[in-house]
Amino acid sequence: NTDAKPDKQFSILPTVTGLVGDLVGKTVLDLGCGSGFFTRAFACFAKRVIGIDNAEEQIDIAQQTSESSIDYRLGDIMEGELPECDIVNAPFVLGYCADVVALKALLGRIYRSLRIDGKMIGVVDLPSGADLKRFGATKKLHGEGDGAKIEIILSNGDATICTLWATYFTVETITDVLHDVGFAEVTWHTP
Repeated sequence: NTDAKPDKQFSILPTVTGLVGDLVGKTVLDLGCGSGFFTRAFACFAKRVIGIDNAEEQIDIAQQTSESSIDYRLGDIMEGELPECDIVNAPFVLGYCADVVALKALLGRIYRSLRIDGKMIGVVDLPSGADLKRFGATKKLHGEGDGAKIEIILSNGDATICTLWATYFTVETITDVLHDVGFAEVTWHTP
């Protein structure tokens, strides 16, 4: 039910698709694809899109509206190597790493999956303390610095969809780890 949230529809999706760029002839890996929100948007232009999620229910929902260029897979992105691709979309998945060691392992797998001149687009929770409920998300930081927990309450209007918990990493830590695993250029964008 999170696909209808205003922030996802009118801020996150346009930002991600704008950063992804030209998809013609390219293979996109959509990590934590859920019900296929981003996956379907990429499939309009990409040669192939591989969506991976660890929730069987989400993959089942995604496959109900699947296009021939989409390959949905049930799997754990925190374990094993990832398929080769040109672009990795990683919306909010970095927050599911338990600590900096797990973050480095995941980003290393992402880096190794990319072809030459490939790129990764990540969406990262960086709670500011602002009340964003009207946009579909309330985010509360419990603690300080790397490893603090983020409580994420997703809503659509006054209806709460679910509450998630993620791990907070600073911009500096994520940037350092990206460089450590091999990424040469790191650019931060706001929605």
